[in-house]
Amino acid sequence: ALSADADLLLASFSERWSALCNALGAPGGANRAVHFTAAADAGAPERVARSVLGLSHRLGRVCVTLPQLPGDELVIPDPYTMQIVPRPRPRPPRAPLSKFKVYTVREPTEAELAARTAAAEAEAAAAGPKGKNKPPTKPKAQPEPPTPEPTLPDTYFEDGRWVIPAHGTVQLAVHFASEALGRFSEQLAFEVRGGDGGSVALSGTCALPSIATDYRNVHYRKVKARPSTPLLSRQYVVSRSLFEFGPLLTNKDSAGYLEGAHPEHTAKFRITNNGLFDLHVDFSLKSLAEAAAGDAKAKPKAKPAAAPKPGGKGGGGGTGLDTVFVFDPPSMDLRVDETRDLTVFAFPTADGLAQDAIVAAVADNPMPVEFPVAVVGGAPEVLPYLDDGGEPPEMPRKP
Repeated sequence: ALSADADLLLASFSERWSALCNALGAPGGANRAVHFTAAADAGAPERVARSVLGLSHRLGRVCVTLPQLPGDELVIPDPYTMQIVPRPRPRPPRAPLSKFKVYTVREPTEAELAARTAAAEAEAAAAGPKGKNKPPTKPKAQPEPPTPEPTLPDTYFEDGRWVIPAHGTVQLAVHFASEALGRFSEQLAFEVRGGDGGSVALSGTCALPSIATDYRNVHYRKVKARPSTPLLSRQYVVSRSLFEFGPLLTNKDSAGYLEGAHPEHTAKFRITNNGLFDLHVDFSLKSLAEAAAGDAKAKPKAKPAAAPKPGGKGGGGGTGLDTVFVFDPPSMDLRVDETRDLTVFAFPTADGLAQDAIVAAVADNPMPVEFPVAVVGGAPEVLPYLDDGGEPPEMPRKP
């Protein structure tokens, strides 16, 4: 009985073995038994069977561990999701912003407020008094500190990325600063993730308050070259870049000059604000500024004397003024494109040529403007001679 059962088992095994060999091929190094272990509760029975047989799908294609059978292609794969991610476009070359800076305007978070408070407390502690028991020492002269940079509002942040909800907005502030004068233009580019970006053109102008310096705008009367005769009166000589009053009497009483009593000693200069800002300009004489600078250099500890005021008395001979040239008004406040007249007077105190320059110092502009002026002082003279019927002697000319 046992022998009969054993024969039946061997016959059944041989039959199944022959079927497997026909389906899977003869056993060998590349064709060997593979063991898989799967939990009975891992899912549906079909899925457990696939796991045991080593059959799976990757991107819709069948992957098997055992040799593939024709029926494996008929197995329906589980649903899966595919996503197409396009390659980003190449970034065009862009120049970095050098004159402009972009800030995000928003309310600070609690963490940012706490960090600011801690930084302020640490700065206050570092700037507190040190060495209370030490005797006070004489403070040393320190150079003038540089002008502090303007502080930004607490709502300005240097954020470069934003997550903007649908139909939402982000408020930006653009700061422009330049150390050079001129007009500057740059492009502010934006990139949108998964979409098309854009750019915004930025332009800014850096300028100083200024007044017109062209002689055609400043002087009413002009002449290209100085004539050979001394009969030049209150004209600007283009070839010499000099305004000349011409010959005037020396030591003439200046009484009433502000009221127009001496028109031959009076000239008017046009002062025009051709800049972009309202300005304040102060006028002075170059000779007085140089004299004050020389006195301060020779005696640095002495208190500098006050500059003579136009219309003062003493020091000007018989004119009643302190200097040869005086002007009115001493300062001006001009709006953009506004023009006012600066009245200049010349009262020479000695024979010969007297030159000076009116310096116009515009507030917030480190480059002063000079208007050179000149006058020839002289006194009436006669040359008596005996009229004997001959040629009169030649009148001597002064250099």
